Amino acid sequence: MEKAVELVIAESLGLPLDLIHDDLKYQDIRAWDSLAHVSLILRLEDEYNVVVSDDDMEHLSSVREIKTFISERLNRESDGVESKTSTKHLEIKRGLTGVAFDRTEITHIDGKNGVLLYRGYSVNELVRNSKFEETAYLLIYGKLPDEAERLAFDQKLRDYRTLSQHEIDFIYSLRRLPPLVVLRTVISANYKPEYLSKSETINVYREIGIKLISQIPTIIATHHAFVLGRDLMNPCSNLSHVDNFLYMLSGKIPTELVSQIFEKDLIIHMDHSSNASTFGARIAIGAQSDIYSAVTAAISIFFGKVHGGAIEEVLKMIDEIGTPDNVEHYVKQRLQDNLPIMGFGHRVYKVKDPRAALLRDFATELCLGSSKGQQLLQIVKNIEVAMQRYSQHGVHPNVDLYSGIIYDGIGFSRDLSIPIFVSGRIVGWVAQVLEQLNNNILIRPLLHYVGPAKLHYPIPVINATEKELKEDKSEFQSNLF
Repeated sequence: MEKAVELVIAESLGLPLDLIHDDLKYQDIRAWDSLAHVSLILRLEDEYNVVVSDDDMEHLSSVREIKTFISERLNRESDGVESKTSTKHLEIKRGLTGVAFDRTEITHIDGKNGVLLYRGYSVNELVRNSKFEETAYLLIYGKLPDEAERLAFDQKLRDYRTLSQHEIDFIYSLRRLPPLVVLRTVISANYKPEYLSKSETINVYREIGIKLISQIPTIIATHHAFVLGRDLMNPCSNLSHVDNFLYMLSGKIPTELVSQIFEKDLIIHMDHSSNASTFGARIAIGAQSDIYSAVTAAISIFFGKVHGGAIEEVLKMIDEIGTPDNVEHYVKQRLQDNLPIMGFGHRVYKVKDPRAALLRDFATELCLGSSKGQQLLQIVKNIEVAMQRYSQHGVHPNVDLYSGIIYDGIGFSRDLSIPIFVSGRIVGWVAQVLEQLNNNILIRPLLHYVGPAKLHYPIPVINATEKELKEDKSEFQSNLF
């Protein structure tokens, strides 16, 4: 029976049978990623007529555990006896899955129930009732602002928008680079050494953070203008943060619908607890680096294809599919080849990502009256249908699936997708940096060494010729002195 289970695993993962052994674990190899894991579970359910619960699925993380599970389930059915799958505790958490490295008061994620809170407030409520400036203040200061505080914060964002001529010239010199690379470079170039006490550092970093929130849209829009070869649009102090950003990118005052949807999108993207880029920013601060370095590190990580870069990958996928009729064949082929379906699955959420549900509604509203938008939307909806069985095992649409359609519907260039996401996420990075700084500690996890031990350096055997050369060299050196 064990060999039969190994054969099922090998066929599902697309691996030779001789690579399947008891110690092979989920995510040890590229072929056994999260999507392939769900495919494997579905194959086991079909092959052995068993039902794998979410709790069972979390424990089935190695070939040995899968074999034990199947054996016990089959024995239970034949004997009519209840039993529990025995699994050993794994000390190594690859990818730090399920590991809480600190406490936070910023963002709460309940992955089992699909809940996302900023400082205790539901993101759904904030999206419906709050504005960008108000939510940004909440994350950075830890409370909703009163009217005077909101106005003062809003004025700071307006005052900081304008770049110096030196910064504009610097961006021009980088005009041939991708926009996110330019953004990362310009931010890192702003570094200035500071020698401050802890309390002074928190206040200074908060002010720098607010300035970054204000200027990132200007940096993105300035570079975009240089790329297109058109005149720069100066920041407009009469416009809100969101409307000014849209104005600088397009040269036009946005419609009320576009403004509202874009503002809601930025609020949704502001923070998501300890994601990879936020973790990177906290590591930088934990090492007592500066806020510019922390944000630069966060942007660099965010560029990754399975992080912020996933938005671009979703749009590429939609382009490859072409029409709604091609979805079923495309999805089936990708799954057969053990390739991911971009925009699906999340490390934390076991149910539908609450952000995805909101963005789906916004995308639907934005695409009304646009034949191109309607086609993109239908492609994505057909992908959801094709992935429905996977959704039963926790692979649901994530935040990236509909973000790209919204950006496309607003009229943003495809290469702006990730920088625009950053223009919202910078708020969370600043809040996380300040929280890390307030109770700072070096973040230094361990790696479990599994390589060889007690090796001895080989002492070379000197032959006669080498000995003569060595003696000649020694004699030559002595003659020098």
